[in-house]
Amino acid sequence: AVIVDEAHSTGIVGEMGAGMTVHEKLEKHVFARIHTFGKAMGLHGACIVGTDLLKQFLVNTARSFIYTTAMPPESIAAILATLEYMEGHQLERKMLDSIISYFHQKQRAIAGATFKITANDGPIQFIQFSDRSTLMQCSIKLAEAKINCLPILPPTVPAGEEGLRVCLHSFNTKAELDNFFNLIKPFN
Repeated sequence: AVIVDEAHSTGIVGEMGAGMTVHEKLEKHVFARIHTFGKAMGLHGACIVGTDLLKQFLVNTARSFIYTTAMPPESIAAILATLEYMEGHQLERKMLDSIISYFHQKQRAIAGATFKITANDGPIQFIQFSDRSTLMQCSIKLAEAKINCLPILPPTVPAGEEGLRVCLHSFNTKAELDNFFNLIKPFN
């Protein structure tokens, strides 16, 4: 059975932000999909989308479901309002796709001995550094420039695979990315 974690595609991928599975028309081939209400939705909580049989199984056996309290009505209202909001904002998703493409272009232009290209199609990008000391110096430089881009260190990633986690947004500009890359380029 295939279970798809849609954490980084909910609100981002597809015409209505329904995620990668719906975008690729694979719903009938997937056992379950996990959507977070964090990330693009900016809320908290998550849900599992699946068959009625799966839902009944989880309601009756999932310890995390049995030993918890229900979400407050305010959270449910926020989730429903955000889902409705996401459906009509294709322009923002296109703007985000454009920013991601521009990021990839800039990243390829500075690839070298220190930076490893780890481009993907989503809004979360990673620039892996070959040297932790250089990564920390770069991180300080970014913080001084008021750019919130923190290093990802062990145990979050294996030792030797440290880097910068870059979270792109539809409201980011090419000028902001130019500034970001100008700041990190000397560390390559």
